[in-house]
Amino acid sequence: MTFERGAAAAGSGRQGSGEVSPPQSRDLDQLFLLHAAALETGEALWQWWFHWRAQAQDATNQESLESVLRDSLTGITRALGADATAVLLADESGELVMRAAVGMQPELWQEGHIGAGAGVAGRVLAERRPMVVPDLSRIEVASSVLRRGGVRSLVAVPVLGRHRVIGVLHADSYELAHFGGRHVPLLALVADRIGAAIEQVRLFESEREARATAEASAARLERLQRVTAVLSRDLTAEEVAEVMLTELSEDIGGEAVSYLIWLVEGDRLRLLGRAETSPGAGPFADMSLDDPLPGPAVVRSGEAMWFSSRAEVTGFDALKDAEFGPGAIAVLPLRVGDEVIGALAVGYPRPRAFGHDERHFLMVVARQAAESLHRAAISRARMRAARDNALLADVSAALGSSLDSVTALHRALEELVPDLADFATIHLFDDRGTPRRVSQVHRDPQTDALLARLPVDGPQEVHDVLNVVVAAGRRPLLMEAGGDPAKQWAVDGWHAAQTRPLGVASGIAVPLVSGGDLLGLLGLLRLTGSAPYTAAELHLAAEVGARASTAVDNALQAEKRVAVARALQASLLPPVLGEVPGAEVAAVFHAAGTGAEVGGDFYDLFPVDPQRWVLMIGDVSGSGPAAAALTAQVRHGARVAARAGLEPAAVVAAVNATLDETTGSEWFCTMVYAEIVPDDDGIDLQVISAGHVPPLVTAGRRVYELDCQSPLIGVVPGATYTARHVRLAPGQALVLVTDGATEARPIDDRGPGTFFGEQRLRRALASAAGRDAHGLVQTLAQAVLEHAGGRLDDDLVLVALRASPEPAPVPPDDQNRDQ
Repeated sequence: MTFERGAAAAGSGRQGSGEVSPPQSRDLDQLFLLHAAALETGEALWQWWFHWRAQAQDATNQESLESVLRDSLTGITRALGADATAVLLADESGELVMRAAVGMQPELWQEGHIGAGAGVAGRVLAERRPMVVPDLSRIEVASSVLRRGGVRSLVAVPVLGRHRVIGVLHADSYELAHFGGRHVPLLALVADRIGAAIEQVRLFESEREARATAEASAARLERLQRVTAVLSRDLTAEEVAEVMLTELSEDIGGEAVSYLIWLVEGDRLRLLGRAETSPGAGPFADMSLDDPLPGPAVVRSGEAMWFSSRAEVTGFDALKDAEFGPGAIAVLPLRVGDEVIGALAVGYPRPRAFGHDERHFLMVVARQAAESLHRAAISRARMRAARDNALLADVSAALGSSLDSVTALHRALEELVPDLADFATIHLFDDRGTPRRVSQVHRDPQTDALLARLPVDGPQEVHDVLNVVVAAGRRPLLMEAGGDPAKQWAVDGWHAAQTRPLGVASGIAVPLVSGGDLLGLLGLLRLTGSAPYTAAELHLAAEVGARASTAVDNALQAEKRVAVARALQASLLPPVLGEVPGAEVAAVFHAAGTGAEVGGDFYDLFPVDPQRWVLMIGDVSGSGPAAAALTAQVRHGARVAARAGLEPAAVVAAVNATLDETTGSEWFCTMVYAEIVPDDDGIDLQVISAGHVPPLVTAGRRVYELDCQSPLIGVVPGATYTARHVRLAPGQALVLVTDGATEARPIDDRGPGTFFGEQRLRRALASAAGRDAHGLVQTLAQAVLEHAGGRLDDDLVLVALRASPEPAPVPPDDQNRDQ
């Protein structure tokens, strides 16, 4: 035999059958002294033993274990006269790995692993018994490192743990047969103490790890409860991000260096917050959901991605050349129910193995953050809807605040700046299809004033607007930020040069379309420093454009109606009042409201023959085209009857008969018919008031009502009419008005006020005593309009016929001078 097994097994308490067990109750010190005496090691080794055994008993961590192993090998080397000693421990796979060595070259004992049953150490591990090898060259070894190192003999014993062999302790010599059975007990005693120290350290480390894990779990649970409490509040998305930054900064190990949140917006994934706060995030602040990147991939799949090292992250082709700091990244979906609303990325500075607890913690936090972000989105949507509705209400009020379309549009732009735009313009197309800028508002009052003074409607501006309209295709167009906006949107170099100083960052162009007709263009611009426009704001701008389009179309239609109404109304009134010898005649007409409707008020003055004239004033019931037709019928019917030689009463009776025959009782007319016969000393009048406001006569400051009432025209078939004779002396006047004067009244928030009435009418006339016919009607008109607050609910007609005053007598001295 070239080696010995189980030598002196009984001396160390190990079973002779080949099985080994930890020493039971024994006096280790006596055993060691006994074996040391047998080896004649001397008193120094005894002292070493007592010191080392106490050190081994106190070992509780890897540092103290290193000292135990180092001192044990140093002592046993001296005790056995060995050239080298080593401890090999079994790893999780059961192979022996060198743990510590003394006297052996490092490159030798650091080489490779030894399997159970291979070589001397492997056999000791597998057979669980000591071995003595007198001649190493006579046996098979697992590795040639011992022979290359000059080792010729060795002794090895198992290192026992709790009911198992955990390693091997062996001593080596450069001499043949240096070791025998007498060396085994002492070596076994040291091995037993080494095994006990290792198991003790492992136990302490397990306890510390369990305690640390429990403390980390408790801290994580506490942090999770704190995060839950904070995220359950009504927070904005930005506040949610701040909570994540504050609370997750104490993440497992406290090593997280970056937290990024992306939210889904349509088919894009946009970074929440500013990219510059997270190094390397800039290129990924705005991504398509189809991009081959971790964030979009997590949103598409709904599954988290764990990158333990930077090499795994750069497995994405798009990230191979990217510059970013984290050495490990966790990318988690922000899920609400079945919907993924975004992604959360947590970065760490060094490679990291994400354990089960850490993954669970981050997934729970991501779910809570998603719920909070979802609530924030709902709240933000409600606030945005309320804000947008308020803005739309203000814009609508502005568009309806004036009958003048340009004024209304300018007021609407003032509502849009700065809430929706920093700079806003409106262009409308004229009859030739050329866009004309009708209004602009800038957020800076000085710039706004400067723009207002600049010339408008230049050829280049017209060209630019037309190009934008074509690009928009009659749909709202969002011009997103990126690059040089002026160059991006400009139609040519000149346009770019003009646009760049404005500092435009993004814009929206809204064609104004109504009924298929292109009316103009609303331009909304945001300048550098303002947030770029979003898709939601594009929708809001489209709604603003729709309301502006309706307002512009309504204004254009109203202008057309007013023009038609005015033209029709003008056709029902004499273009000029003819001259009556020996008389002054003046009239005033004010249309009610906007003048879009043709009223039923009229007046007329025409000659019957060289000595007679007729003056009429009247009011036909209703308004619009029907009233205009009836007015024309009354006027022309009276003209025909008067020029046929009929007396005033017969003329009015003829008009009454005509209306009765053609309109029935649905329509009626009031009228004052006055036949005028002037002479050198005044004017003779035959006056009939057919249900109209009574005529007034002024004589100096005296004003009285002329009693000449007869039935309405068109109501009583076969009615008879009676004329009242009155003579106007020089300077006296006949004043005729419609009920638009007597029934004028102010209307304010408290409701309608009092009518102007006949009393105020007489006082106003009295105040104008001595004035000519023109002065009389102007005074009356001013008084009525002031009383009504400048707004009339009915047409107003005022007519004055004044007998020319006698010329002032010439003084005698002037007569002689003339002669």
